[in-house]
Amino acid sequence: MDAWFSYRLSDFILFSERVYWRLFDQVNTLAGALLPVLIALGCLMLVGVWSRHRTVQTATAFLLAALWISSAFLFLWHYYAPVNWAARYAVPFFLLEASLIALMSLTRQLTRPLMRNDPRLWLGFSLLAYALAIHPLTSLLFGRTFDSAEIVGLSPDATAIATLGILLITARPLALWLLLPIPLAVCMLSALTLYSLGTPEAWILVIVLLVILVALLTPKLNLHDGNDAVIANARDW
Repeated sequence: MDAWFSYRLSDFILFSERVYWRLFDQVNTLAGALLPVLIALGCLMLVGVWSRHRTVQTATAFLLAALWISSAFLFLWHYYAPVNWAARYAVPFFLLEASLIALMSLTRQLTRPLMRNDPRLWLGFSLLAYALAIHPLTSLLFGRTFDSAEIVGLSPDATAIATLGILLITARPLALWLLLPIPLAVCMLSALTLYSLGTPEAWILVIVLLVILVALLTPKLNLHDGNDAVIANARDW
């Protein structure tokens, strides 16, 4: 029993930091000409989360679900699993998250009224914008090339952060509690992995988790207050 307590987290990581970031270089190369398309589709979600049009809402949710599927197979299964055997067991959870996102969209659970004075809205928008526009640039910030950038739809971390942002913006209570656990688990496990590799990017994920905690602890606003300005009404089109 004492022998187990002598192990550290890094003892279970069978690859180096250089190998880890090389995986993103490889998956981005595989995406090739589709990489700008993925970035453009991700940016479209910034528009989609503000819309109250049912078709746009559904399309945005199904796009997010597709990005979970692509990150599961293109990164986890094809590149990460060969160096980390546990990654293959994460794939079903990514597919479950994609299915739940689609289901919650079809049942109108991703249509929370948007209020200008709602802190959860602005925290969610900040996370989504960060995942799409800033997180890929951390590769340059920490001395790597853009070839190893983490792109939403290819990187599990970036996809999870974007999802957390979208849920804070659009999810009603049922969808929030059903859809939060998996992206939160992705961020926590990635933070532990990056910490064990000794890379400072781990603290980015810690900050993301703290933002989610603050958002969830924010008191619920009275959405029926006539003095609150609604950004977009929730009527059906």
